[in-house]
Amino acid sequence: MSAVELFNAIFNPLCSLLVSLFTPFSALLGGVDLNSVCTSVGDIFRSLLSSLPI
Repeated sequence: MSAVELFNAIFNPLCSLLVSLFTPFSALLGGVDLNSVCTSVGDIFRSLLSSLPI
């Protein structure tokens, strides 16, 4: 399993859980789309991991 696959296996369920927990509060955060935040953060980490010589 590559580092990116391992990251996806951990990050995706965790992100889904955080989105479901914080969705009721997203209005307090200025209506932030938590799914897009998770996707952006995940993309950044995936690109960093894929550039590492693991």
